[in-house]
Amino acid sequence: MQKSQVLKTAIYFGLLIGAACIFFFLVLNALGFTPLGNKKLPDIGINLILTAGAFWYFKSKNRGYIHTWEGISIGYLSNIIGVLITASFIFLYLNFIDHALLQKYISEMIAMLQKSKEQHITTFGEQSFNSLVVNIKKTTNFDIFLDEITKKSILMIIPIFILAAIFRKIEPATTL
Repeated sequence: MQKSQVLKTAIYFGLLIGAACIFFFLVLNALGFTPLGNKKLPDIGINLILTAGAFWYFKSKNRGYIHTWEGISIGYLSNIIGVLITASFIFLYLNFIDHALLQKYISEMIAMLQKSKEQHITTFGEQSFNSLVVNIKKTTNFDIFLDEITKKSILMIIPIFILAAIFRKIEPATTL
């Protein structure tokens, strides 16, 4: 029964994470910001807050107890479900709804890179700078999809372990 409760909690909060991140994406877009890259990165806080909510919810439904492995399982499953939903939505949005958004993002990235051109050339050389510009211009919708998945998966590793340790409370052993 415990494994099914872990899975149910993770799926429920994964769906919440996905929906909240999609809402954040759409709000940024509606406000005129490019909701990709650095502007979108703060939505990792949504993942963190709702993952903590998943731990709290599971613990409250389990008589106040949660084992470390349950916390880690809930954290990673809910995060990956939310990330896959968000990344898939963004990929589909870029493919079917707003084709120009990716080009706007690429233009902003190149403009940001141009601001630090001298420093980059001094540090890494002109060939490195030109190569970076070419790579940015080659960015595809699938690159954005993979970027969303890898960033949020990597950035949530340590917070999930910390949250699992904070919320951990093991049921006392019963003596016979």
